[in-house]
Amino acid sequence: MNMMNGRALLALVILAITLPVSPPAQAAKIAKLYEIRLPVTDQQRNKRFGAYREALEMLLVRITGDPTISAKPGIEDMLKAPLSYLSRFNYSDLPTRWEGKRNDKKQLYTQQIEISFDENAINKKLRELKLPIWSSTRPSVLMWIVVQDEEMGRTILDENQGGPLIEAIMDEAEIRGVPLLFPLWDLQDQLLVTTEDIWANFDTGVLDASKRYDADTIVIGRVSRDLDGKWQSRWTLHLDSEQLRLEAEGKEAAPVIIASLNAVTDQLAKRFAHVTDDEQSAEYLVHVKNLSTLEAYMKASKYLDSLEPVQAVRVDSVESDNATFRVKLRTDRKGLEKAISLGAVLLATNEDKDFQLEQHFYYKLR
Repeated sequence: MNMMNGRALLALVILAITLPVSPPAQAAKIAKLYEIRLPVTDQQRNKRFGAYREALEMLLVRITGDPTISAKPGIEDMLKAPLSYLSRFNYSDLPTRWEGKRNDKKQLYTQQIEISFDENAINKKLRELKLPIWSSTRPSVLMWIVVQDEEMGRTILDENQGGPLIEAIMDEAEIRGVPLLFPLWDLQDQLLVTTEDIWANFDTGVLDASKRYDADTIVIGRVSRDLDGKWQSRWTLHLDSEQLRLEAEGKEAAPVIIASLNAVTDQLAKRFAHVTDDEQSAEYLVHVKNLSTLEAYMKASKYLDSLEPVQAVRVDSVESDNATFRVKLRTDRKGLEKAISLGAVLLATNEDKDFQLEQHFYYKLR
């Protein structure tokens, strides 16, 4: 909730009523984050309750970023009462990828159930349990992955090519709530990088080719089968200034790729999912420059208020094209810094760096 005080803002308040404000641009806003879709065999009520529990467990992994969340204290009580967090549900046609498939009891899937949960109720309970929350604004992941097999040789994974591997990756990305990007692999890409570069993890050309996609995170890797028939993946995750090596192996390609993608997601969650607490909040001052118009001012204010770590925002002062916002946080300052870094709205500034204080943030509008 925004609270605006002081005579200096009176004109802004009056004009704001008549001027439209565009929503702030963000790294990747996950739509329907609190909705889970599951294939089902029929619409029987007893089976629907089982689907509620399964969907809630999947959702908690997605929201906390923790694949072991079901073992945490307090979670089993949530799973026993999924109706307490249910918003709505409906049935729809079965997606093509599930047609002809069966459950563990050999029953044929006939449709899917879409289950939406109450975001406020879920987040409130997670805060009470002191568990992390990963907001809907998440870092985009650009995937440069080459797969080698006997028939096709070495090929780069392309979302448009279809097939079981792409389906497996996209399904898992949806389950975990990770926005994936795949290279177009057009002439522009191929002038900068080859499949051999990706295979050998020669990252210079790959990173140059990645600039056009403006992704927050880049994965470079390969998936192949050895002489014993075992599939192996070797991926490098480029995250901020770090390079993390991720490896997996197994009997089939799809589970190996899923394991690698989950390892990527786990690393992202460690950085961007935060434990928040409304009862132990702290206030900080966020100084923002380049607010030369009312629209710019409203854009910065609205953006700060939309961030998950932010509990409340109010204006502290306005001078020329600069504004200072008093921000009440549910987490520490690193939580806010990481949340802001994902959006293409505010840019950290090093101006007056020697005079910056611990309780202050310094940004300018992009």
